[in-house]
Amino acid sequence: MTKIKLCNKINSYKGGFFFSLTLQLYNTFFF
Repeated sequence: MTKIKLCNKINSYKGGFFFSLTLQLYNTFFF
């Protein structure tokens, strides 16, 4: 259970990181 929770936490962190990276690229191209 804790292992799954940890994996979910890591995955959500990864998703947030990629999301912020894409947002940064978007802002760079359309600014």
